[in-house]
Amino acid sequence: MISTRFYIITIAIIFISLGTGILIGINMNGQDLYLKQQQLLLESFENRYNQMAVEKEDFLNQINLLLEEKDHSIQILDHIIYELSSSKLKGLNIAIINTSEYEHSIGLKSFIEESGGVVPIEVNYSKDFGKFTSEKLSDFLSLKIESSKELIEAINKDIVDLITYGKKNSVLEEAISHNIIQYRGENEVITDEPIHFVVIIGGSSTIEKNHVELIDLPLIDLFNKNVIPVVGVESNDVGYSYIPHYKEAKISTIDNVNTSIGKVSLVYVISGVDGNFGEKDFSDHLFPMKAIGDN
Repeated sequence: MISTRFYIITIAIIFISLGTGILIGINMNGQDLYLKQQQLLLESFENRYNQMAVEKEDFLNQINLLLEEKDHSIQILDHIIYELSSSKLKGLNIAIINTSEYEHSIGLKSFIEESGGVVPIEVNYSKDFGKFTSEKLSDFLSLKIESSKELIEAINKDIVDLITYGKKNSVLEEAISHNIIQYRGENEVITDEPIHFVVIIGGSSTIEKNHVELIDLPLIDLFNKNVIPVVGVESNDVGYSYIPHYKEAKISTIDNVNTSIGKVSLVYVISGVDGNFGEKDFSDHLFPMKAIGDN
């Protein structure tokens, strides 16, 4: 006779078997679902990648078109600049004086020459001008120079005399030999014809390095006394601008002479247009449009 315990054990085994089957079925279905989800995710990534590749190609095509337009615009601008400045400075001798710590003349010489002018004199003040040691000053004792103030004033005066009369005095000769001043000049041009205009390049990286009251303003004052017109210019990226000081000295200014527009403004100022031109707040006009319109 089969006992009750046998039935209970048999029923328990049946239910355990059913439960195990259900769990296995659920796991298999879950794994299939997981694989399908992964496949869908990969397909989504692939579609997005393909879409981004197409978008990238479109962007590259747009960039190439913009670069072509930029090249065309530059060619047109160069032609306009050439037409505006060509032969505008013919017959004029222009001196360039760089008092800035930046060791370049921003391509002014070549542009002035392309505009018909001549640059027979270029003067560069050294970056550490004014910081004269006692040893450096001793080189000038024979010339009766005993202090930094006297040496600065003597060099400024000799530079103005050089540009005005075409001769180098002894203090300037000594300053050039010690590389306090860098000079390039064609004395025969100055002897035959006077300097008609002086371009002073200023601006410094910080107010601490500013030389405007040490060099620029005294030079402007001396040139005014010798009736030689001066324009004060600088790059549009200088840290400390000299333009407000130049304006107080009542001379024309250009604060973006490193740009094509600034160079054309310079040509018009040298040609006789007065004003303060450039991009910064203290400039009155971007460009001498009225003068160009009158031409």
